[in-house]
Amino acid sequence: MKCSNCGAEIENGSKFCTNCGKGINEMQATATTPVTPVAPTPVQVAPTQVVQQPAPKKNNTALIIVLVVLGVLLILGIGAVVVVRLLIGNFIDDIENFEPEISDIGNSNLEDGKVIKTITTPKGTKVDLTEDTIYIVKVDTSYLYDDARELRKKIDLPTTKEIEQSSATEKQKELIKKIVNDLEYGASSEKELMEEYEEDYSKTDIEYAIDYLKIDWEYQTKIAAIEILASGGFSKQGVINLLVFEGYDETISKKVVEEADFDYYEQALYDACFSRFTSKNYSGSYSREDAEDSLKYDEFTNEEIKFALTEVYDKMDDIGN
Repeated sequence: MKCSNCGAEIENGSKFCTNCGKGINEMQATATTPVTPVAPTPVQVAPTQVVQQPAPKKNNTALIIVLVVLGVLLILGIGAVVVVRLLIGNFIDDIENFEPEISDIGNSNLEDGKVIKTITTPKGTKVDLTEDTIYIVKVDTSYLYDDARELRKKIDLPTTKEIEQSSATEKQKELIKKIVNDLEYGASSEKELMEEYEEDYSKTDIEYAIDYLKIDWEYQTKIAAIEILASGGFSKQGVINLLVFEGYDETISKKVVEEADFDYYEQALYDACFSRFTSKNYSGSYSREDAEDSLKYDEFTNEEIKFALTEVYDKMDDIGN
């Protein structure tokens, strides 16, 4: 036989290989022991990760948006309603089946726009506090939009024919028509116009269009101030602050607001009513302190604050009870 270790011939009867010294018994044990095959190590291939798209969210109703916004107001201070007041009007029209808890203000049988109290401000303005199923109690200052609309009608704007006959380029004529449309439907500051059209028109074309129209910025500021007050709840300083924020000249803004005969007592009543509604529906009580904080935050004068709190809080609970 041959040695399984070195391959040399082994004589019969030998107990080991004379060439390498490996024992016969050891060779036989090795030959009879089954060899367990070693499975090849599989190549680890990282599984392709499939990014699971989130399930589409159910559309929230406008009511939820309104409630969330108002809830945040109570955390940040109701005085932060400057922008929110402008947004709420867009949501209200879409609200379906919204029946807030009826407060103890006024009669139990509510009618939309029902006048529950008429107040004469120190400036002589007669203000109706109305009650409805959405705001509970509110002051309607939207009539001021009509005043702003009448002022816009008096602006001397060129006709389409006049624009076409001008020496402006076609691009400039196109822009002039757009700005004319803007001025017909609302006040604009120079900053707002520059930002609105900077992506589609060159700075040179925008400046040319503004110069061609000979825009009276003081007149635009006056219209803008009235439009701000029409949304309700602004003090004199609040109007100035927002005008400057929107790009109107600060000096002109102060001049316009100081000279205008606006009734900020009416605006304070609006603010107090708004505060009363939110505090009742989100904290369960009419917080006079919250309303006072809101009026102070919005920079109403002490006289305006005292007047609004007296009418909306101190005297209000006698109605309908």
